[in-house]
Amino acid sequence: MLKTELEIVFFQPKENVCDGIQATNLRPPFRFCDGYSFSGFIESKRHIQFIYGEHYNVNVNFPTIESEAYEVIKDILSFNMILIIHIGSEEIGKGKLLKYEYV
Repeated sequence: MLKTELEIVFFQPKENVCDGIQATNLRPPFRFCDGYSFSGFIESKRHIQFIYGEHYNVNVNFPTIESEAYEVIKDILSFNMILIIHIGSEEIGKGKLLKYEYV
């Protein structure tokens, strides 16, 4: 499993329906470069609501990144790289990679 710390921000949607995303357990897909996409659990003890446009430091665990998947992406991982948070083809946010470790 890949464990990371990211600085994330969610983009304001085209239709302004609320101030942010309110949830205790989020598992959106994150697009790494070269078209690789993996879902990650966003863990945040302090933030139940993520206000659009605000930056948050959170831990994100990627349980589906194991052995073979890690071998494919390990060479593209770098500090400060940008991961795109998306739903389908719509980009809903981004995260900057601050720390990572494979366990």
